[in-house]
Amino acid sequence: MRSWINFFNQNRNLVLFGFLLTFFSSFGQTFFVSLFVPEVLREFSITNASFGSLYAIATLISAFCLTWLGSFIDQADLRTFSWLVIAGLCLSLLVFSQASHIIWLGAGLWGMRLAGQGLMSHTAVTTMARYFTDARGKAISLATLGHAAGGALFPILIAISIQELGWRNTLLLSALLLALVLPLLVAYLLKDVTTDPAAFRESTLNTSTTTTTKAMGGAATKVPVKKSSTYRTILSSKAFWYIAPGVLAMPFLNTAIFFYQLPLGASKGWSAEWVALSFTGYAIASAVCVLLAGQWTDTLSARHLFPYFLLPLLMATMLIFFFDSRWVTPVFFVLVGVSSGVGNTVKSALQAEMFGVEFLGTVRSLFSALMVVSTALGPAAFGFLLDAGLSFEMVFAVAAAYLVITIFWNFRLKAATA
Repeated sequence: MRSWINFFNQNRNLVLFGFLLTFFSSFGQTFFVSLFVPEVLREFSITNASFGSLYAIATLISAFCLTWLGSFIDQADLRTFSWLVIAGLCLSLLVFSQASHIIWLGAGLWGMRLAGQGLMSHTAVTTMARYFTDARGKAISLATLGHAAGGALFPILIAISIQELGWRNTLLLSALLLALVLPLLVAYLLKDVTTDPAAFRESTLNTSTTTTTKAMGGAATKVPVKKSSTYRTILSSKAFWYIAPGVLAMPFLNTAIFFYQLPLGASKGWSAEWVALSFTGYAIASAVCVLLAGQWTDTLSARHLFPYFLLPLLMATMLIFFFDSRWVTPVFFVLVGVSSGVGNTVKSALQAEMFGVEFLGTVRSLFSALMVVSTALGPAAFGFLLDAGLSFEMVFAVAAAYLVITIFWNFRLKAATA
């Protein structure tokens, strides 16, 4: 605990910068958008299926845009890049709030998913992975706690605001809060940070800066890793194919699980209230394991932890296949939360370890885009299997088999870097 406190005190401003960006990325996350769905459906007289399709299309387009826009963090001044991302999210909230046609709804959703869920999170984690080496795990863990904080705070506040002010005014208020608060905080928190990428790269070649730990270090890897500046070089590297299946498995399955959690509960005889209460186990386990994974990553390295992070998720899928009892629900969500918490830290740190930090924005933008695509495909895959007549037990058996194959594949990385 003392090491965490000392680390935070020494790097407070940069860590808070990352935390605030993940916290306000909530304005583009699925849980935030879902709070407005009943009002939007009522006002625009559209069905759940229509809005769901619109949301999926906006999410997929945002993923492809992220592969292009996300790479600019490697060339642009960090402060300027952050301000532009914030401005994009503010504009998207305004467009969504004033939409009078479904096309404008789609445009607002696209911007919220791209700037909020995509670029805000991308900027925060890329910065933590780039500016820290020996304590990279701690930095990523503390920054990504903003996701948990936003998920805990905003649903309550937004629900009250919608009830009192209406959905459009709530979106306007969100945009105003973002515009008035975050740019000033970013300017203050980055005032002593080397935000120019060229200057930062030069400084890390010569000496560690006041905002970093040591320059890039760690044990050498036997995997041929290139300093990647283009998507072609990333995709052609063995490192990408070693880690991509494991990186994409969790968002693919987690999104599907969350999307179908109530129908799953109904099939097992679990009430909606019990499922919702049990879901708090996921939030708690995820937050705790984010911090633990930060410590483990700094001690053992991400590449040594990577093969193991999906094991709790595999245990969760097997519980669904074998048991129907009520006790399964909270245990299931806790296990999912463990994999999610550890994975969020390990996956981000692993990309820096395998590809270096010079073009980390390009690397992360590609992985982030692929993960967004996987979140759109997960519910569709589960839906296809369910529509084909498979029970939830059989669907989770298929998921378990998929995880077994992925975990064995992940161990190839461990063997290659031993």
